[in-house]
Parts: sequence; C-alpha cells; structure tokens
Amino acid sequence: MKTRNEEVRKPPVLKSIG
Repeated sequence: MKTRNEEVRKPPVLKSIG
C-alpha cells in the first residue's frame, strides 16, 4: 500500500484483507 496507483493495480481482494 505505497501509492494509490499500486492499490488499483492489485486486485480488490487484497484491499478487502487490508
């Protein structure tokens, strides 16, 4: 979770876990 750009690149699954 460095920049928002990287967050968008990764799947939404990681966002849910985070």
